[in-house]
Amino acid sequence: MFPPEQFKIIDPLQSLDRSQTILAEILLGYQEADDIDIGASSAEKKRIQYAWEQLAVFRHNGISFCNLGRVLQFTVVFLALLTTTTAVDAAQCDDLTTDYMDQLDEWQNTSASPLDVPLLTRRR
Repeated sequence: MFPPEQFKIIDPLQSLDRSQTILAEILLGYQEADDIDIGASSAEKKRIQYAWEQLAVFRHNGISFCNLGRVLQFTVVFLALLTTTTAVDAAQCDDLTTDYMDQLDEWQNTSASPLDVPLLTRRR
């Protein structure tokens, strides 16, 4: 409840100066309360502005970390595919090298005599 001293009663039978003094006190009290409210509202405005700034910072950080994570994930997937491709290619090259080495060994083991090689002569 409101305290009784906050209530001001203006009696129409009082003098005009007394009524004017009471009204001035009421308006002065109202202006002081308004000044207090203005300070409180500016503080509240700053708190709300800070909250929105924090929300904007969190959203920006969330988006940038999401993009960074996406780039890192694509990099890891690309490196995995590159590693797998390199391993498969190396295995195939080893198979081809083994086949050629076997053929080279067969060619080296067979001795060729000069009689087996046909002579190339020039024809005029």
